[in-house]
Amino acid sequence: MGVFVVKCLSRIPLWLSYRTLGPLLYVLIFYVFRYRVKVASDNIARAFPEQTEKQHKQLLKQYYHYLAEMFCEVLHSPRLSVDELKKRMHFKNPEVVNDLHAQGKPVILVALHQCNWEWLLNSGCVSLDPQVEVIYKPLHNKAFDEYFKKSRSKFNPILIPHKRAIADFAHRRDAFFLALLADQAPLKKRQKAWTTMFDRDTAFPLGVDFFAKKSDAVVVFANPVRVARGHYEVEIEVIAEPPYDDSFYIIEQYAKRGEAAIRNQPETWLWSNRRWSYRKADDPTLGDVSQ
Repeated sequence: MGVFVVKCLSRIPLWLSYRTLGPLLYVLIFYVFRYRVKVASDNIARAFPEQTEKQHKQLLKQYYHYLAEMFCEVLHSPRLSVDELKKRMHFKNPEVVNDLHAQGKPVILVALHQCNWEWLLNSGCVSLDPQVEVIYKPLHNKAFDEYFKKSRSKFNPILIPHKRAIADFAHRRDAFFLALLADQAPLKKRQKAWTTMFDRDTAFPLGVDFFAKKSDAVVVFANPVRVARGHYEVEIEVIAEPPYDDSFYIIEQYAKRGEAAIRNQPETWLWSNRRWSYRKADDPTLGDVSQ
């Protein structure tokens, strides 16, 4: 039933979805269900202590307005043509990745859960030369999992289940192109790296560090910016190159670029994620960038 409803909603033209479904979703998630409003509010207040409470509330509402509109965009994804996708998520300097690929170098692209990350990954498939490989975590609902896998597969990325990723990339030496969204908090019980983000101790998963060092991959950061409703521009920047040492330099650079991107357009980042759900003092594992 749920997938049927999603399929029906996806048939609504995007311009109409913005004007009808978007405002309705905003009211539902912000005022009715209060979806993680306290989490988002606390995160915003801690990230911008120099701002007033009024400014925090304004950003909070802007974020939920954008979240509702992004949902409309994701619903529209199955109807996107290649040309429309390239126009809506435009890569300003694709040659950064294309040149590295032409040199036979493996590349890892890292991005944030910022702007429309679904379109970002899809557009990478049609705007960049190498075939995109994406690690994904299957959804618990099998019907929704199949629906979104089909939607994400439209532009022919290689989808790798997250449980297979370490085994698949541990010995890769080819010129692969892996895209990762690695800005969410790792499980408390897992190994992680700690660095500073928004003047707070912030844990990061070790995936990008592990994959880059195992394969001597160049790491690039993709920074999308919303320039108009339903339109984005992406700039790519190299943030780390081999040879690598034992430090967590890659993750430090990722956190640094990530914070700058969020500060530049804060309403488009995923503030409702439980990003700082535990403290560094409560971490039972090792893996500190300060070591």
